[in-house]
Amino acid sequence: MLPLKQELESRGLLKQYTDEKLFDLYDQWGQKFYFGMDPTADSLHLGNFVNFMNAVHLMRRWNICIPLVGWATGMIGDPGGKDAERSFLDEDTLAHNVTSIQKQINTLITNIQLAVSDKLQVAEVVNNKDFYDNMGFIDFLREAGKYITVNSMLTKETVKKRIEDPDKSISYTEFSYMLIQGYDFYKLYADQWVKLQIAGSDQWGNVTTGTEIIRKKTDGGEAYAFTCPLVLDSNGKKFWKSEGNAIWLDSTKNSPYFVYQYFLNVADADVERFLKLFTFYDFDTIDQIVATHTTDPATRHGQNMLAEYVVKLIFWPDAARQAQMITNILFGRGDVMETIRWLSIEDINALQREIGVVIKGKKRDWMNFLELLVESNLASSNGEAKKLIQWGGIYVNEQKIDDMSMKLSSSNVVNNITLLRKGKKWYKIVNAFDSHKYLNDYDIEIWSARELQELLWYDKWEKFLKVISKAKISCNDSNMEVSDHFLSTRRIIDIDQGEIDDFMLTKYACYLIAQNGDPRNFQIAFAQSYFATQMRKLELLVE
Repeated sequence: MLPLKQELESRGLLKQYTDEKLFDLYDQWGQKFYFGMDPTADSLHLGNFVNFMNAVHLMRRWNICIPLVGWATGMIGDPGGKDAERSFLDEDTLAHNVTSIQKQINTLITNIQLAVSDKLQVAEVVNNKDFYDNMGFIDFLREAGKYITVNSMLTKETVKKRIEDPDKSISYTEFSYMLIQGYDFYKLYADQWVKLQIAGSDQWGNVTTGTEIIRKKTDGGEAYAFTCPLVLDSNGKKFWKSEGNAIWLDSTKNSPYFVYQYFLNVADADVERFLKLFTFYDFDTIDQIVATHTTDPATRHGQNMLAEYVVKLIFWPDAARQAQMITNILFGRGDVMETIRWLSIEDINALQREIGVVIKGKKRDWMNFLELLVESNLASSNGEAKKLIQWGGIYVNEQKIDDMSMKLSSSNVVNNITLLRKGKKWYKIVNAFDSHKYLNDYDIEIWSARELQELLWYDKWEKFLKVISKAKISCNDSNMEVSDHFLSTRRIIDIDQGEIDDFMLTKYACYLIAQNGDPRNFQIAFAQSYFATQMRKLELLVE
């Protein structure tokens, strides 16, 4: 591992720093540092992720990270990067945002630990609301305001830009923002011996306010700061925005597939730089990726490696596989229908979220195909649907349709779905298997898949999926084989007693198995598998 400063500079993650000594100090293990995030939304975005990468480079050198969510600073609003004053958020919204970001930080740390195979030291997320709950305005002026002059505050870039422009202004509320952030640093320094703050370059004035308050209140105490640059793409645009909108690290705001596509479409000129910024590949590996990419840029090898890695870090390891699978289907890579044949229920749900779905239960007769095209919004009317078929623009399961009187039947269903396509890029799913009803009927919780993966970690999860895939193949032939496969899965995973409920795991395994066959198999497979699992427990007790 390179020395910290060399690592950060080589990756393009370092812009400003207060003192060269900080790098020697944080190349040693056991030092504390913090970075803050204001809860202006209920999710972090890709811009925050750059600073998060710096935090991980520090943690990989056995330093301890203290994330801070700025309830108090969020109540004020950071003037940095804004031409006008921010709107205030109410306390309920801020509280919701704080809770959401705290959970998101924990998820990111879990994913990154999987990616780097390191145990990262992260303290509990701090909420700066605790610093100010019992502090009055006069107390704050005495504790923080006394140590910072108005003269120095006026020289800060975020303030200067708003004062010097006659068309802009800054309120006292926003003017005081740097005092709150500076006092946050002091509190962490005094209470937890935190000596370093890391931030984006737009926060330089705020973080140096913190080092100044610490120096003056502690008679020369040393504290440090460094910042990462604002990342722009090769066209000079903020990399973390798409069409002017932030790209979020929350799958409910934009999907893993969306983020995957964003990185898959970065310019060739940005590939090497972004691999250094957003992955933990060593430099030799990055050189190899870039060399392979350069020999044939049309394959987008560099972008594929980048997109897969980033999605794994932000969401969860299986999300990258899922995003690749959706990409292969929507861009016609490989055998599309063979890919669909092996989709899990979560894969199908993810695909449906991207392209839309029409639900048609198995017991309901299929409607006229023209009407189905209208209902799926691939045609505005039966007349347009007929013209699209006449022109050869409609496909069912990748087969061109020329019969306007056709009706879909079970022969058109693959893995409980039918894939409709108009032209080259307009898709829709017709789903013959209402997964939400199925989940309710059998009391299965869809989030158990992700929870199970987090419990098993990556290597055991992969083994689990392989065994389940074998069980799917044998599902229609012999349900007893399903039970046997499931017991094999239990032995492979070797879950400690009490780590996860056997009943839940059994239900989930059989649920996966049932997707590729008649759902009635679920009842048989579940009964046999659960019974066999309990028998195995008895055998172990006897042994």
